[in-house]
Amino acid sequence: MTKPWIDPRLNLHDANIDLLPGIRIRNPIVPVPDACNHAVNRIVSAYPNQQYSLMLSGGIDSQAMLIAWVNNGVPFKAYHVHYPGFNEHDREVFQLANTLGVEISIVEFDVLSFYYTEYLSYVDAYRCGSPQICVHMAFASMIPGIKIFSGTPAVRDSLMLDNTIYGLARYAEFSGDSVVPLFFSSTPEIITSFYNAFEEFNIAGDFYQTKVKMLNAHGFDVVPQPQKITGFEKIKMYFDLMDISISDSDRARYIKKFGSNRNFDHLLRHPNLERLNNHYRAAVIIEPC
Repeated sequence: MTKPWIDPRLNLHDANIDLLPGIRIRNPIVPVPDACNHAVNRIVSAYPNQQYSLMLSGGIDSQAMLIAWVNNGVPFKAYHVHYPGFNEHDREVFQLANTLGVEISIVEFDVLSFYYTEYLSYVDAYRCGSPQICVHMAFASMIPGIKIFSGTPAVRDSLMLDNTIYGLARYAEFSGDSVVPLFFSSTPEIITSFYNAFEEFNIAGDFYQTKVKMLNAHGFDVVPQPQKITGFEKIKMYFDLMDISISDSDRARYIKKFGSNRNFDHLLRHPNLERLNNHYRAAVIIEPC
């Protein structure tokens, strides 16, 4: 069967692809819990009798995915990657898991060594200029079963799925590994249900608290972070403090093209996005009827 989380019109083998096709979704809105339950069932149907491995970052999106799978009742295993020195403070997901009676396996991952020795091989093999998504690929390769990443629910006028985000789909396609890259974008129902729910709870100027309130209202008792500084954000801050060698013209071009002046991006993201030409975006247009 066609995997529900990959647009069938998307040619993942096209090395020259720079603009993904728009995906227009017209679907009746169903309740958020029902949409999540349906998404779990579709994954189980696509990969029957497998180990389902939830890849938990610790943020509220992966917490919501954990709750969705617990509510469905399908057996699964949960994993959390530990970046030594960077994400020891990401404890909220463990607090939630303890409440739910779920054991999370911790996998050690030397992220700095990865960036210095392996990162570019992932960039080239899977045409992905995202340092974080390439780490997800490496993490997935260490875990058995069907690896499932949460992605983020659709909470804006359009859900942006770009060629970089589809890097996990290319990793699954090219490597033969079994990965669900975007749980919260895996069906039309789950996309439209979250989009509609977010609009009901919109708190002006506070995107994070709006999402927390929306999730709580629909039965997802996620544990928000007091300060939304993830382990991966600390990795970015580590590189931001470095003295880097970059010409004024390159820095100016990157800022104009990508909108960021972070050293992390100048070192690990911008040169690869430019080289791969995969920073263009395509909208998933949500028009529920």
